[in-house]
Amino acid sequence: MRLYGSRNKRFEDQCVYEPPNRGYGQVMVWGGITTDHRKALVHIPAVLNGANYVATILQPHVAPFMQSHPTPQPIASWSHKLTSQDNKFGDIHTWP
Repeated sequence: MRLYGSRNKRFEDQCVYEPPNRGYGQVMVWGGITTDHRKALVHIPAVLNGANYVATILQPHVAPFMQSHPTPQPIASWSHKLTSQDNKFGDIHTWP
């Protein structure tokens, strides 16, 4: 629903626009793919910010997978790494 008009008249019928329902919606999912494995799709229920990403994806899905399938490579490029991800995998991987 979109509202147009001045503050006092914005809820009048001529100032309210409700777009038509086209019968489809939006869904956001996350999936992990490696050369040897596929992770199940994870439904993202809300806005995906740094804290929600850690709680919804990293801790329940990525961390257990990384523990059972260790790889000797850096976790993320420094230029693309979220600050909320710092030290999430520090105890899982030791870098030589």
